[in-house]
Amino acid sequence: MTTSHDVRTSPLEVVRRFHDAEAQFLTSDGSQMPSFEGILHPDFVLYEPASGPYGGQWRGEQGLARFLRTMHADWSDQGPTSPPRLLVDGDTVVVLATLTATFRATQQVVVFPVCQVVHVRDGLVLDSSVYYWDPTEVNDILDGKSPDDR
Repeated sequence: MTTSHDVRTSPLEVVRRFHDAEAQFLTSDGSQMPSFEGILHPDFVLYEPASGPYGGQWRGEQGLARFLRTMHADWSDQGPTSPPRLLVDGDTVVVLATLTATFRATQQVVVFPVCQVVHVRDGLVLDSSVYYWDPTEVNDILDGKSPDDR
């Protein structure tokens, strides 16, 4: 990953680019990871709640790629039900959305609200913390298995 980027990029714009790159992969056939160049900070961390099936810290571009591949393997038709609300406070962007996804193994559909808090540093996404309304339904669908067990 290179670090060439425009530090004048607004937090809102870099979060939109981050979401666009994620969506590009999650709605694809999964054969090619998009570039996160100019989007991710070298110290990037994705924090997923421990109570969920993808719990833990996913570090760097490689960690994000592993997370996205795991999600793609489990779910299809992933995305927001309507455009997310993005609230900006300085270098912090709060994303409010309702997501839908179909579990590939059973074709069961889930719809759930999420809140994502994204911190931007030097025009790049430093970290993202995701808060699920209720991870129980997703855990039940995935049968409580960890990503390594699937």
